[in-house]
Amino acid sequence: LEEFRKWALEEHPPLGKKLPGIRHYRMSVVLEDNPDLPADAVSEFWFDDNEARLAAFATPEGQAAGADAAAH
Repeated sequence: LEEFRKWALEEHPPLGKKLPGIRHYRMSVVLEDNPDLPADAVSEFWFDDNEARLAAFATPEGQAAGADAAAH
């Protein structure tokens, strides 16, 4: 979990913050390892609307952020 926290809190956020049109980005990580939880973290991406979100994730920056997240 410690390695994941380092990625989630230090390595991945710079990619999310580069998304065009993003208003706010937040990554919340679980406090302790719990195999009963469906996820180890939750990312919040705030955009003006869904069209802005779709456009952002279609860019090279969005593709890079998505690929990085999928790898973890």
